[in-house]
Amino acid sequence: YPTLQVRQSSVPVRYTVLLEPLASDAIFLVPRALRVRGRFAVTVSRPGVAPSSGQLGMDQTGSVFNPYGNYTKLRYEGMSLVPAFPAEQLRAASEDYPEVVRAPYLQLPRLDPRIAQLSAQVTRGARTAYDKAAAIEQHLRTQYGYTLDLSGRPGEDPLAYFLFEKRAGHCEYFAAAMTVMLRTQGIPARYVNGFLPGEYNDVGEDYIVRASDAHSWVEVYFPEYGWITFDPTPPAEE
Repeated sequence: YPTLQVRQSSVPVRYTVLLEPLASDAIFLVPRALRVRGRFAVTVSRPGVAPSSGQLGMDQTGSVFNPYGNYTKLRYEGMSLVPAFPAEQLRAASEDYPEVVRAPYLQLPRLDPRIAQLSAQVTRGARTAYDKAAAIEQHLRTQYGYTLDLSGRPGEDPLAYFLFEKRAGHCEYFAAAMTVMLRTQGIPARYVNGFLPGEYNDVGEDYIVRASDAHSWVEVYFPEYGWITFDPTPPAEE
């Protein structure tokens, strides 16, 4: 349950979602969801599927799922506390990460050694985890380009190919790069998939979120503050 400090430094958001049928059991919520209310059960009998009482599931990452699948239109309401911590607070955060965070979110595969070297170079002079995250985010946003052209041969290490040869890619490359670069510096980070806010509809006074608004970004862990969003992807030229 959110501490008083988290509540005071967060923006409360109440919202209603109309979710079209899609091939995912994910329930999409604004970050730091406190509660969600809707009718998620299978209420109409289909061959082999009996009506059921509604419930949602949550995994260890905090992702929320509908165990009955999103086979029909769903309408649900949510209440979230969107983090709005000043940079000064995050700079002062402890770097004593609990083992439950360290174990999964500092894991790394075998890497091209240049990746750790680049990470150390980019974060040189940054004294806090927040400043290191901000430095890597800024480096990727300003020194690389956005493209959907994935031509070329990435070889056995697509991340090294992106960072040192192609130097351009889409959001998945940028989010993966920042996550790995942070982990080489001992900072817990995770790769996140979701959607951007979409297009505002003046008539309905709502936001239309399409498949083209799908996006990947990064969350960095700060003790006492939780997971904080960073987005290293530069804007597309258009």
